[in-house]
Amino acid sequence: MSKKVKPKKKQSKIFCDPAVCDNCQYICEGDFICDKKPVPVMVISDWEPTLDYAWCTRKGSAK
Repeated sequence: MSKKVKPKKKQSKIFCDPAVCDNCQYICEGDFICDKKPVPVMVISDWEPTLDYAWCTRKGSAK
């Protein structure tokens, strides 16, 4: 008997972009916040990703 292999889950890529993620919001002048946490987090500042960019995809993040 051969061992059954489970198919790999297709991981959806989450980007900090209002067109892709409902929690991402454009606030002004190239700044985006994520309102998934109780306190909003700045994920993009002046059109550049911050250290918190895509924090919700990292291990140990509160979902």
